[in-house]
Amino acid sequence: MKILKDYIKSLNYKQTRSYLKNIVSLFKTPIQIILRYF
Repeated sequence: MKILKDYIKSLNYKQTRSYLKNIVSLFKTPIQIILRYF
C-alpha cells in the first residue's frame, strides 16, 4: 500500500514538473518575441 502511495506521489511530482515546464515555456516564447522587437 505504501509503495502505491509513493508511486502516486512521484507520478504527481512528474506531472507537476512537466506542467510547470509547459507554463514556463509558454511564458518564455512571448517574452523572447517581445525582446526581439526591442
